[in-house]
Amino acid sequence: AFVPLLLWAALRYINLPLPFIQTIAIYGYSLVAFVPFTFLNFIPASAFPWLSEAAAAAASVVFLLKALGPVVTEKAPTQAVPFLAAVGAVQVALALTIKLAFFKN
Repeated sequence: AFVPLLLWAALRYINLPLPFIQTIAIYGYSLVAFVPFTFLNFIPASAFPWLSEAAAAAASVVFLLKALGPVVTEKAPTQAVPFLAAVGAVQVALALTIKLAFFKN
């Protein structure tokens, strides 16, 4: 729960009081995209595992941006773009970590 805790703290920093449990729920639902794509990583093709992991990362980022984007842009319009870009970058880093740590094909 380290990343949702950081996300919650960052939301508090930009004066967006989203409850912690709701932050965990949003972040947890964004990770659901990795489940089907993780099974596709077992297909023995050279580029397919990387494509499936990229698709999972994209789906996860899109979910987070659609869930957090309207609220952040309404409450903190000047900080919305850097904040949402950082959220997307963390999700891409997570996807790369999952790929490199667990699937070394």
